[in-house]
Amino acid sequence: MAARTPQQTYYIVLPPQAEEFTGPMRPLSRLIEKDEAELAAILASRTYHVIRRFAKKPNAEGLHSQLHALGVESFIVSDTELNGALIIWAESANYGAGGMAVKDFGGQPLYCPFEDLICVTVGTVGREDGTTTQLLDFHRRSTPITPRIDVALFDFASFLSTDEATADDLCEELEAVSGATIDRTFDALPEDTAHCAQAVATYPSNYPPPDERLPAPYDHKDARAFDVYGFIKRAHLLTQAAKED
Repeated sequence: MAARTPQQTYYIVLPPQAEEFTGPMRPLSRLIEKDEAELAAILASRTYHVIRRFAKKPNAEGLHSQLHALGVESFIVSDTELNGALIIWAESANYGAGGMAVKDFGGQPLYCPFEDLICVTVGTVGREDGTTTQLLDFHRRSTPITPRIDVALFDFASFLSTDEATADDLCEELEAVSGATIDRTFDALPEDTAHCAQAVATYPSNYPPPDERLPAPYDHKDARAFDVYGFIKRAHLLTQAAKED
């Protein structure tokens, strides 16, 4: 007997729309099974919404095509892609002319060329003790392996060779040398970004810091929401880049 293909889900994601939707709302509402008021809010949103899921790729592609015909931008992600993403938490990094050499908390190296950076997502996540910290994810064009920095566990002054350097200084430097987008939407729209994590069944994998290095464990929902938001942001940017090629 042939091996069964693992079941997976295909998700239809609506990004922030490039143009205001001026078409008929009622057929679009029926198509994506949302009432018109909810649909209007989604179309006006500045972040991502997972609107439908399908067990079969042709069905997802069919809805994607219908949305495009109505003037609504969308893209598709799958459980396989979500499961294939990996977040590597950086304990330290060295800054070079062409990129940064990251070491994770197990001492394993990972090189991230500046030219490969497509986006840095920045977001605040809670800890179980009620405190918060800020995370930075460095998304790459070539691979879904993403270096991550927790600002509470990283020495920005040593990395940038500048006293009192901060995460903002690092973001400004990376934007200048790589042209990568610096995205802070996660903090601006917490309810909408949390929705994305609640709407999917599979999540990126993590190689996190050891428990003894953390002031307190991360809030599970916050961390998962940031994982999924960054994955979807990267997927959207790659989809846009593919259209431009």
